[in-house]
Amino acid sequence: MKLYLRLLQYLRPYWVRLIAAAVCSGLVAAFTGAYAWLVRPALDEIFINRNPTWLILLPVALMVVSSAT
Repeated sequence: MKLYLRLLQYLRPYWVRLIAAAVCSGLVAAFTGAYAWLVRPALDEIFINRNPTWLILLPVALMVVSSAT
């Protein structure tokens, strides 16, 4: 336990950076999940329902999500 308290003393000046890194990691995880969330229904519409509108919307939606990361 003493070792962890000593480690926390060294990390104290960097707590803002650590929180920012954790938030950014959460955002990356969320956007990675967004890819799967966007692609599955779109591919169902394109290949199963043969809807050509989704063929245009899918690349645009993926570019929007990837530009946000």
